[in-house]
Amino acid sequence: AGLDVDTTPVDPVTPPTSGTGVTGTGVVAGALTVALEGQAMAQYVPLNASSVKVGTVKLTAGTSDVTVSSVVVGRSGLGNVADVSAVVLAQNGTNVSDSRTLSTSSQTATLKLTNALVVKAGTSVMLDVLVSLNGQQNNQHQFAVTAVNALNGATVSGAPVTLGLLNTTSYSVATL
Repeated sequence: AGLDVDTTPVDPVTPPTSGTGVTGTGVVAGALTVALEGQAMAQYVPLNASSVKVGTVKLTAGTSDVTVSSVVVGRSGLGNVADVSAVVLAQNGTNVSDSRTLSTSSQTATLKLTNALVVKAGTSVMLDVLVSLNGQQNNQHQFAVTAVNALNGATVSGAPVTLGLLNTTSYSVATL
């Protein structure tokens, strides 16, 4: 009642160089799926709202670990792109990316993770997208994750992911 074991010698120095999921360097490329966690909601917020959660994205790795280096967030809508003062990613209440403004030409921001995020094979990681405003009343801003950038040739599917819509009101939050 023993186990059948393959005793064929394997050359550990020469990785495979072709085939499904293998990059030219011999590194097995992973697969990452991006999805919305929960529902995209419309919110009415003060015109100078800070750190408003517009949605949560779920990053799920396939059969190999995937390292994520950055996430691209875009906006559209009737508001002025300059009214969005900052976009940042958070995980468990802690910011995990740099805070960026949106490009006035592309209306996107590439949020670089402070530390590369490793999504372990077969697991998921949640990232909240937080937005701060400094603009005008009665504007609309629709947000989306347009791309997720992974390292080592990993394939990413599921983007773009539509997030929430922010409608600004005439109310202004007092600042200290």
